[in-house]
Parts: sequence; C-alpha cells; structure tokens
Amino acid sequence: MRRLSLQLLTVTTVTLLPDQIEASEDDSRFSQEEFAFKIYNAQLKESYNQNRNFLVSPLSTYRQLHSLCLSSTGKTKKEIKEIVSCRGKVTRQLNKAFRDINDNKIKALPDVYSANGRWDLQRGYRILPNFAASPKIVDMNILIINRNFDLDEGYAIQGINHFYNAITDKLDLRHIPDMVPTEHVVKRTSRMVVTDQSIVRLPIFSSSISYRPFQNDRSGPFSSHLPVSSTVKMVTLANVMVTQIIHKRLAAQAIHLNMAVKNYKMVLIVPDGKSLDKLEGKMTPEDFKSLMSADHESDDENVMVIRECVNLTMPLIDSTYINHHLDKSVLQRYGATRLMQMRNAELWNVSPTPTAHLTSMLQRVHFELVPTTDDVLTQHKKEVKAQKKAARKSRRKSRRNRKSKSGRKNPAKSRKSRSTSEEGFFSKKTDSLGTTVTLDPQASYELMIDRSFIYALKLKDNYLQIGRYSTPTINSNTDKKNFNFSV
Repeated sequence: MRRLSLQLLTVTTVTLLPDQIEASEDDSRFSQEEFAFKIYNAQLKESYNQNRNFLVSPLSTYRQLHSLCLSSTGKTKKEIKEIVSCRGKVTRQLNKAFRDINDNKIKALPDVYSANGRWDLQRGYRILPNFAASPKIVDMNILIINRNFDLDEGYAIQGINHFYNAITDKLDLRHIPDMVPTEHVVKRTSRMVVTDQSIVRLPIFSSSISYRPFQNDRSGPFSSHLPVSSTVKMVTLANVMVTQIIHKRLAAQAIHLNMAVKNYKMVLIVPDGKSLDKLEGKMTPEDFKSLMSADHESDDENVMVIRECVNLTMPLIDSTYINHHLDKSVLQRYGATRLMQMRNAELWNVSPTPTAHLTSMLQRVHFELVPTTDDVLTQHKKEVKAQKKAARKSRRKSRRNRKSKSGRKNPAKSRKSRSTSEEGFFSKKTDSLGTTVTLDPQASYELMIDRSFIYALKLKDNYLQIGRYSTPTINSNTDKKNFNFSV
C-alpha cells in the first residue's frame, strides 16, 4: 500500500509601500560618478565644446535639479527623477556637503569652494513662501527671489549679475564677466530663471614655477590652427604621494592627489596620446567610475593601481566658463522636457499658477590653482595644533573637577604617549639598531602632465567641478553669446 505525502507550500507576500518603491528605484538610479559622467558627456555633445576647454559643476547642477524635483509633481517629476533623486535622504546629503565645504578651510586664505544658487521669478506668479523659506532649500545655499521682473530696463539681468559679482569681488576675481549680458532683457511673464555660481580657488603650496611646453590638442575644429605645442606656466609639487590607476584598454591613467586642504582631492585623467577624443569616445560609466574613484574595486584585468612618491608637474589652471545650455544638454538630452513648457510644467508644489515654468539654467564656473607660500600652511597647522591642545587640556581639567566633586579616588591609569603624526607624507621607520627615525620619502621620478587631460575636484565623495584642459593658449572658454530666453 502506497503512502501519499502531502506537502504544503507557504507563499509569503511582501507588499512595498509607494515610498519604499520610490526609494529602491532612486538608489539604483543615482550615484555621484553616474551623474558627473552624464553631465560631462552632455557638455561634450554641445557643438561649441568640441575639443575645447570647458568646465561644469556637477554638485551645483545636481542641487538645482534636485530642488526643482522637490517642487514638481506628476509627469514633470517623473521626468526629472530619471536624472536626479528626489528623496529626502539626498536633500540631507546635499545640505551636509555644503556644511562640509564651509568646515574645510585654511585660515588666512579665501574660501576654497564657493557655491551659490538663485531662482529669479518674473511677475505673474509667486513661489509659495513656505517652500522658499523651508530649511531644506535654504541649507542648499539657494536664494529664491520673488520680484516683479518686467520691463524695468533689464532689472532682472542686472539683479542676477549684481548678486554674483558682489561675491566674486570679495574673492578678488573681478576678471570674471557678467553671467548674463545686460542687453538681454527678460520680457515675458510667468517664467523662472535658475542661476548658479561655482568658484574654486585651490591653494598649491609650492614655489617651483616654470615655463614648459604643452602639447596642444589640435584634433577639433576650433583648435586645428594651433601650433604643435605652447609654452605654459607649470607648477611642480615635490615628493607627493599619488595613486595612479592605469587603464590599459583605454590607454589612459588617472592620478589621484590629496590636497593640503582637508578632504579635498584632485583627480587628473591623462590619455597616452595627444588627444582626448579617443578616450572620451571609449569611456563607459564603469570606466569613469574605476578611474575617478581610488577605492573602486574593478574586476577588469586591464586596470592596475600603483601608489608611489613622485614629483608632479602640471599646468597652473585658470579657467572661467559661463554656460547657459544646461537646460538643453542635461534636461532635454535625458528626456526632461515638460519642466520648460508653459502650462505643462507641473510646478504646483512651488506655485499655484499653471503657467509657471523653467526658462533657463545659467551657470558660471571658475577653477584656479593658486600658488601659496608654505608659511600660510605652517601657521595654520600651528593654530590647529594649539586649538587641539587647548581642547585636550580643557577636557582633562573638567574630568579632574568631576572626580574631586565625587570624592572617589580611581587608581591611576597608565597612559601611553601618543605620537603626533605630522601632516604631509612622512613615515616613521626603525633602523638596524632599533632606533626610530623619520624619513622623508624621495620621488621615484617626475610625472609630467604636458598634454590634454580631464580634471576633477572632489570633496569626499562630492564632485565639485569637472572639466577638460586641452587648449591652454585659449585663456577662457567663456560662452556669453546667443542667450535666448524665449520658450
């Protein structure tokens, strides 16, 4: 007689809430490297950027798109979410990034990175006060102006320029031109202009300045007339530790350099040849991530990581770029079009007026390497060390006071003296006799950046700026023409 066994299959059903579904989608869609790669490629596709210098700020662009995502609804929000995340977690991350920027400074030097965003509104609608004054918007360094920008002799444009020029004057960067030419007056109503300024002044603590040849990238239509090489002012950083990521398939290498300012890192991507064209054409998002992140683990056998001490010689970059095509290159290229269409832009969270829409996204970006004497850094280190010593002394005193008040006598604990590690690239080793000696590592060779390259400035995991440097004889790729505010 056969026995029949009955097996019961238990099926567990998991129901995801809408916000959980949104969170999982956003987590898989967004990363710092992915957005920086998108915006860099979008700028490459603009005709006026072909084989020329350009510069863009991924962090500032993401901040503005994220704030627009927070203010939109419906299909408009769905389109923007294909580019950036709308989660509250990302809002907090952006706010923390700008707090970190303010915390990482060197005394007696201007701000290393200054970023300010602004929304300028024309008459016909108002941004809701509770949205404009919300901490999540204010903490992102975004100023929302509710004013009547009508035919008042270009008052809107003058207001934008005055706001940003006042900031650049404080940083002694008066050579930066106006963000918008004064002859272009906004005449339409119910429109929003989003503007942004990102300025980097990165101190380089080296007095070794020289003039050396730089191989021009002559493969583009705007630079074919250039000579084979140009004499460029360069700076040499002696005995610095760098991480080199050598990518054999791309025939390129990435150089990661920790800057003297805390948590700032500069990344240089240099091709083996004279032109960036081939590298930019072959580079995938995964390649970009493996080159830009020194901690990124790659299974590609063509990627090799080397850490060594070198003398790094590179051009003294001084570039200003004004871009008004961020709406076309970033939004429209990735399918976000409703935001700029009258009566289709669903900005109901920001204004009840159905005609409120984005007119243009303007961005002014500046990057500069500033040679600075070592005295500034030495004095800064002394002050920081003195502050830490005073803080430790204060903590010890407060502990002693608490113990005396309690009346308890604790056994004395043996304290191990902590060796204070000097900032910089110094290491402690022991010789054959067991004596501890401090060695200053010597450079293995000179690493010369004498051809076109991609460069990025990062603060922790945030991409502050990214650009290309290919034609040093062109001082600035300032794009001020053809400002079109029509829909």
